[in-house]
Amino acid sequence: MKDSTDSKVIQLLDLVWKGVAENKSMWSYRRLNGSMDDGLRLAIYSGMSFDIDDINVIEGKFDCGWWGGDKESYYSLAVECGNTSAAKALEKHYKRNPFFVNDVNDRKRDRVCIGSKFKWNGDLVYVTSFKDNEGLVIACSYTPYIPDDRGYMTGGHKVKSIYKITHEDLKTVFPSK
Repeated sequence: MKDSTDSKVIQLLDLVWKGVAENKSMWSYRRLNGSMDDGLRLAIYSGMSFDIDDINVIEGKFDCGWWGGDKESYYSLAVECGNTSAAKALEKHYKRNPFFVNDVNDRKRDRVCIGSKFKWNGDLVYVTSFKDNEGLVIACSYTPYIPDDRGYMTGGHKVKSIYKITHEDLKTVFPSK
């Protein structure tokens, strides 16, 4: 029986959890873990509204550590598809103050996530990680590929610079409008 205070996201994941658990002829942890991962991705991608505590509820109620990993890919999905309520729930879970950048991934101004690209100190950088406990986003620039005498692209994609960027750094370079 669902708790009437559960968000639609929790209700969806509860249906998935019970649907797999109740199907004794097809039961497996692999099916359960994959289905729960798919269910959470569906909730994020479809734009379902997340309650601010949903990720913490999912952690406790559905053993998310077994199927959800570090949840950074869910944050990237939430940011990339524009599900702000999911991004905020993940930020609360991480105790992350979001990093906002102008002209990120062809969007005027938005949060950054793993894989986001933007200009920093004249370099095109890609976000590679966060250090939430230090309030940092880590971004790297890479050397370009260079065609050899036969036209094959060589070299490149070696780390050129590593940047540890704070919220204050971003406010200086990208003041909010």
